[in-house]
Amino acid sequence: MNKIVVIGGGVAGLTAGIYAQKSGYKSIIVEKHNVLGGQLTGWNRRGYHIDNCLHWLTGTNKNSPFYKTWLETGVLEGVGVYEPETLYTYEENGKSLSLSRDLTKLKSDMLKLSPNDERETKSFIDAVKTVSGIMGTGGITHDRNLSIKEGIKAFPKLLKYLSLSTGKLAKKFDNEVIRGFICGLLTENFSSIALLVVVATFTSGNGDLPVGGSFKAAERLIEKYLSVGGAVESGKEVVKINIENGRAYSVELSDGSEIYGDAFVVTVDPAAFFGGISDLEMPRELKRKYEGGRYERFSAFQCAFSCDVSALPRKGDFIIRPPIPFKDIFSSEYLVMREFSHEKSFAPEGKTVLQTMVVLDERRSREFVRLKNNAKLYYEHKIRLANYIKKCVCDAYPELKKSLELIDCWTPATYKRYTATEIGSFMSFAFGGGILPLKSSLKVRGTKNVVLASQWLKAPGGLPIAAECGKKAVEYLVRADKKKTAPTRSLSKRKLGFSE
Repeated sequence: MNKIVVIGGGVAGLTAGIYAQKSGYKSIIVEKHNVLGGQLTGWNRRGYHIDNCLHWLTGTNKNSPFYKTWLETGVLEGVGVYEPETLYTYEENGKSLSLSRDLTKLKSDMLKLSPNDERETKSFIDAVKTVSGIMGTGGITHDRNLSIKEGIKAFPKLLKYLSLSTGKLAKKFDNEVIRGFICGLLTENFSSIALLVVVATFTSGNGDLPVGGSFKAAERLIEKYLSVGGAVESGKEVVKINIENGRAYSVELSDGSEIYGDAFVVTVDPAAFFGGISDLEMPRELKRKYEGGRYERFSAFQCAFSCDVSALPRKGDFIIRPPIPFKDIFSSEYLVMREFSHEKSFAPEGKTVLQTMVVLDERRSREFVRLKNNAKLYYEHKIRLANYIKKCVCDAYPELKKSLELIDCWTPATYKRYTATEIGSFMSFAFGGGILPLKSSLKVRGTKNVVLASQWLKAPGGLPIAAECGKKAVEYLVRADKKKTAPTRSLSKRKLGFSE
C-alpha cells in the first residue's frame, strides 16, 4: 500500500486524508501543533468558550454540492443545525436592515427603508435569485438548478455586478443604511459578486450553523479521519521536503526525524512552503496574487467579551459604524459583533459571549506580526485596542456597560503563530470588482508527486474551498494512477503508480 504524506492538519489536510484513505491509500498528516483542525477551532477562557471560525457554513442545504462533502467528512454527520432568522443586521442612526432568511422580506425591508431605491433593490434581489439558481439552490424550495438556457438568459442580471466592488455598488443606493448593509460585512473593497454569493447562500438555507460550533465540527472531522485509518504526527513541524530527480521522497521534521512517502499533499500557506519548506518555485499565477494589485490579503483584530444575556441588544451578528477615529486606527470603518446565546454551553447561566471583529488590511496585519517580536509592546497595544473596542460597543449599546468584560483578544500575530500564514491571514485573498476568482492550479513545477491543496488556491478561501481543494488533490492523484496503470493490467493493484 502506498503512502501519502499530508503537510498541515487543517480542514484541507483532514479532508485530503479522509479521501486518501477512502480511495485505498495510507495517509499520514503532519501538523506542527498538538491539535488538528486549523482555523476550525475554538478555546476556553475563564469559564467561557470562544468560537474562532464559523459565522455560517456553506453547504447545509442538502441540494448543495458541498453538503455531500460535509457528510462524508463527518462535519454534518449526526449533528443538528441552527437556522437563525437573520445572518446579520446593520444599524446606523437608529435604523437597521437585516439579512433575513426570507429573501422576499429582505426586498420588502429595503423598499420600506428607501422607496427611491426601488430599481436598484429589485436588480439586487433578482441577481441574488440568479446566483442561487447557479448554485443549485434556487426556487421556492431551494432545489432548482438553472439550465444552460436559463443561465444565458439570466446572465445580464449579473453583468453589472461583475465590475463593481461593494463600495461602488453601495453608492448606487441613496439610503445610508442600505449602503452600510452592503459594505459592512465584507468591507467596501470586496467584489459585489462575493456579497451576492453570501446573500444567496443564506437565503437558500445553505449557510446555517452546526450545533456546537467550530471546535465540535473539527472534532467530528478529526474523528472521521481516524476512523477510516488515518495516521497523525502532531506537535512536529515540517521544515524541509526532500526532492530528487523531480520526485519528493520525504519530509524532515523539526525534531530531526524524517517521514518517507510516495506522494505529498501541501495544505499550508504557499508563502510558507515555497522558499521555506521547499526551494521549488511558486506557480506564476499564484505568485501574482501574492504580489498584490488585483488581489489583497487581510486579517482581523478580534475580541471576546462576557456579558449578561438579558443585556444583548440583538441576536446573531450585528454591525455598526463607529465614529472617527475608528477607521484611522483600523483599515475598516465597520465593527462586526456576534453573540452566542444560541450555544448555552459556551458561558455560565445568564451569561453569554459577545465577540467583535474588525477587518485589517495587509499593512496593518504586518504591523501586528512585527510588533509580536516585542512581547510587552504587543500586549499593551492589543489591550489598548480591546479597551477602545469595548468603548465603541458600549457607546452604541449603553445597556451593555454594566456587564461587558474582556475575556480574550487575538490578532494577525496569533494566526501567524498558530497556522504559519505569512501575514496572519485566516482566509486567503480579498478581490475587488472586475475579478472572477478562478482557482489556481494544484500542480507544482519541478516535481511529479507534490500537489497543492489549500484555501489559497481560490479566493476568498474559507472552509468549503479548503475542503474542496483537499478532495480535488486526492482526485488528481487517483486520475494520475489510472492514467499510468491503464495500459498494464498486471499493475492495477498499485496505487498512484508509486512503489510499494
